[in-house]
Amino acid sequence: MSSTELQFAVLSSLSSGRKHGYAIVQEAMSFLDKPKLPLTTVYSSLEVLAERALITPVGDEIVNGRARRYFELTETGLEELSERLTRQAAQVAVTRSRLRVREASLAGGLA
Repeated sequence: MSSTELQFAVLSSLSSGRKHGYAIVQEAMSFLDKPKLPLTTVYSSLEVLAERALITPVGDEIVNGRARRYFELTETGLEELSERLTRQAAQVAVTRSRLRVREASLAGGLA
């Protein structure tokens, strides 16, 4: 898994609204189909995304004696996520087209 994949998962998680770090971790694991992600890796990604002004911390609270920091997408983060989705959709379309050509070529070679 690349840091770009993890960052995309974090941005995707926050697309539905503000969340605390642990909820982001849980959604990222699900999104990436990973049973476990190192918390330090996820929190490092949160820091990078905040430094790039793609997300912003929006408050802290203590729940059952544990600190929770909440994050949300910035307008820049929303634009970045939208651009990534557009690029990925284009890549998927090209790949599907290539697969159809390949399948047609293989089917034609078998006839």
